[in-house]
Amino acid sequence: MSISYDRFMNKSFEISHNMAMQEVIRTAEKVAVSDLSVVIIGEHGTGKEWLARAIHRLSKRANGPFYPIDCAALPPEELERELFGYEILTREGVTIQRGAFEEAGGGILLLNEIGSLPLAIQLKISRALEYKTIYRIGNDQPIHIDTRVIATLSQHADILLQNGLLQKDMFYRISPFVIELPPLRDRREDIPFLIEKFLRALKDDHQGSVEGVTPEALHLFLENDWPGNVRRLKNAIEYAFVMCTSQWIQPKDLPIYLQSNHFNGNSSIKLSNKK
Repeated sequence: MSISYDRFMNKSFEISHNMAMQEVIRTAEKVAVSDLSVVIIGEHGTGKEWLARAIHRLSKRANGPFYPIDCAALPPEELERELFGYEILTREGVTIQRGAFEEAGGGILLLNEIGSLPLAIQLKISRALEYKTIYRIGNDQPIHIDTRVIATLSQHADILLQNGLLQKDMFYRISPFVIELPPLRDRREDIPFLIEKFLRALKDDHQGSVEGVTPEALHLFLENDWPGNVRRLKNAIEYAFVMCTSQWIQPKDLPIYLQSNHFNGNSSIKLSNKK
């Protein structure tokens, strides 16, 4: 039995035959209509931000902002200013910069990789979630916030908690719901459908002549463990689309890391007319 993605993520994907992924979708649909915080766990490239955006689209905050922050990309001082904002007194007056919690008001704030947050900032987030207020740096006046938070992790929370990288109070406040995305190697039955989806998008955008993937090339896609998951599969399809000089993607068109495990068979992928 398959499940359609059309309503759930505005055709970001189209179909899944994987039971674990179907359960993810069902859970996310239920979670979306609540206003509680969510933690999405999954390896790099499994689609954590994609799922967060889908929850936003289905939520009552769909008309509000979706504000993603990459917690691992900024140094601690800059990250604190980005999240909570700041006020600076100058000769001309007070310079005010709103932070992400304010900018995401009425919508959703996505905190990518919360395990990389300094513990002091995690504590401030915990208090913001509990009291629905924040304090800009340089001002001791509380500011009310109306922001739903979704957070992501690339490792299991238990490991981060045991190693002291996650502040317990913050994690328990931010995780009334936890959704775990399966890696692509555990949902290989979806690979043909993802390949077709990516190829159709490329053909629509670039007017290429590629009609599909040969059985030999499909075998190589199915045999790979995809350490970069869906993101890496998409990159491989884009590479092959550019390198292909015929209507069918062949093994020679694939990235070098896929060109092994020769196969003889007849299970090809041909693009359908479905949009």
